[in-house]
Amino acid sequence: MFGLLYTGDFYQSQTEYLVASTSTYLDLCYQSACAIYELAWESKELLKTRCSEPERLPIDQVLDENMGARYEELAMHSCTTKLYVTFSLESFINSLIPYLINQRILIHVDDEVRDLVLHNMSRLYDRLSTLDKWEEVAQQFGRKKLNKYSVLWKKVCRLYRYRDSMVHDKPVFILRSGDAVRVKRGMLAQVQKEEIEPMTIAQYMNDAYQACKAHDDIIQKIYDILSVEKEGEQAIFILPRNYHRKIKNIIKKIEDLEQEISQD
Repeated sequence: MFGLLYTGDFYQSQTEYLVASTSTYLDLCYQSACAIYELAWESKELLKTRCSEPERLPIDQVLDENMGARYEELAMHSCTTKLYVTFSLESFINSLIPYLINQRILIHVDDEVRDLVLHNMSRLYDRLSTLDKWEEVAQQFGRKKLNKYSVLWKKVCRLYRYRDSMVHDKPVFILRSGDAVRVKRGMLAQVQKEEIEPMTIAQYMNDAYQACKAHDDIIQKIYDILSVEKEGEQAIFILPRNYHRKIKNIIKKIEDLEQEISQD
């Protein structure tokens, strides 16, 4: 089904390559989150035992520096994970389209006009955005349409808005009033508060995890709609079955610790 990509020692599909890359960055997110949790716990214990000392101890400074470095790592890995999710989904749908055209249409077309049909249909899909391709594939080849109002589809759309905001960056201006605005389509648009506020450690980890889950869920959904047999199931899904609990556990531990520290 998928196009091949030469990776140095062997050929594998482009989608499989992007899924493997996404999985690597998600694992880096997890490692950074675990390291931050351990540092935060150590720092919290130090604050409890040495809070009476008027000056900060060198070990506290080292912990803060390490925490800052790990936080930046987590932020970068989370961002990269989400971007690779969008790359993988785009690669997947672009590979799925010619497979469906061949299996559902061209096998029923005479040889004389097969090339013409393939050319016209390829041009039709090339003009569509990535999100429109998902909708069109479900409508043309599936048993039902994609539910555009579902939570899952909204998550996918949010991921592509994030991708567009990263690729087509628009500078944010802070007015004298303190409001944040950016130029959008020739007009000043208000920037949402959550767009300029730093995210918490747990949010970065959860964002990366939820992006990967949305990736796997939307692929599973389109397979169900199309009644397509899955090829190389593990190769095109990011999250192993035993990974969900592990990630949710570290997210919960970090959230609890962040809340406890903020209350102190």
